[in-house]
Amino acid sequence: MQHSGSGDRECKSPDGAGQPTKTLVHRLLNETNAYWSTLISASTSTGTWKEVVHRTVLALKLSIY
Repeated sequence: MQHSGSGDRECKSPDGAGQPTKTLVHRLLNETNAYWSTLISASTSTGTWKEVVHRTVLALKLSIY
């Protein structure tokens, strides 16, 4: 699964002041939540270790960024 990341996006307000707009911050947060939720939803782990496996997947994925 590829993640486009937000590094290539302009995170400045329309007036160029350099502060991200509230709308942009909410959009990026929603995109980030969707990305991580999609990653975890692809897991086929079940049973007792499911939560541990999910946390491990998230930690390993985060370590490559």
